[in-house]
Amino acid sequence: SEVLMQMAYVEQQCLDGYEEIVRHAIKCKAAFDKRIRQRMPGEVIFKTGQLVQVYCSDLDYTFKTERKLILKWSVPRQVQSRNLNSYKLETLEGRPIQGEFSAR
Repeated sequence: SEVLMQMAYVEQQCLDGYEEIVRHAIKCKAAFDKRIRQRMPGEVIFKTGQLVQVYCSDLDYTFKTERKLILKWSVPRQVQSRNLNSYKLETLEGRPIQGEFSAR
């Protein structure tokens, strides 16, 4: 019984340590993003024909091991048109890509 209690305690300490690591990483990223926004304020506008990459942000707050192996940036795409802060993209061969992509 004491062994099981000790194992549960050690496992909880590992989880608490991991949670603190994740919290610290998110805090560091927020500070970095704040510095970048202060240094380079304003909207980034892409022109038709410019090459861009699409960032897959849905994996940012997933802490599964598999996400480390998945690429977060797409292959180069070309801007086809702009609608306010969204863009229609196409492949380098000129084939349109479904949907609109937001630039933040």
